[in-house]
Amino acid sequence: VPGYGPAEITPTSPWPDFVVRYRYEADRGHLQLGSVLRSVGAFYRSEKDVRFCYGLSLGGAARLGQLDNFLFQANYGEGVSRYVNDLGGLGYDIGVAPDGHVHPLPVYGGFLAYEHYWTESLRSTLTCGHLRADTYYLPRDSAFKSSTYAAANLIWVVKGALTVGLEVLYGNHFVKDGRQGDATRVQFSFQYDLVK
Repeated sequence: VPGYGPAEITPTSPWPDFVVRYRYEADRGHLQLGSVLRSVGAFYRSEKDVRFCYGLSLGGAARLGQLDNFLFQANYGEGVSRYVNDLGGLGYDIGVAPDGHVHPLPVYGGFLAYEHYWTESLRSTLTCGHLRADTYYLPRDSAFKSSTYAAANLIWVVKGALTVGLEVLYGNHFVKDGRQGDATRVQFSFQYDLVK
């Protein structure tokens, strides 16, 4: 969008965010529906423009067999990127159109995961996820567009409070002008619970 830069847009959130959540519990799993309502706007060229925004999230888990679990989550919203881990703090809640009006930016994504217990103390989780943001009204060509990731791990409860793990992750990242990149990472975790 010609004629303005990020420094000329000052975001504002005039009202507190309002969050509602409902969780249904069953013997072999649960479903959870959440929503957020908020007002988001910007001061742009000495004018203030505010929009009503919302977000929805549906997630759940289901027990498969004795110990295995299937987990999922799906999210959609407009003007709610601050609630998305990969976008929080980037200022992608709103953008300014060429006519000078504020537009909430849509974002959607989710993940699927399968957790398998090899033994009572050894488990693995396979996860894949996707995230996409409509950043059309942001001026930066390097603005986030989408990402996809996959991860697999092996977690071992060594004894009582001690847990160690190894995880391999792969992800790719697209930006607004079409450029992309990918990366593979291996990480090791160590957890000791002082209070059990």
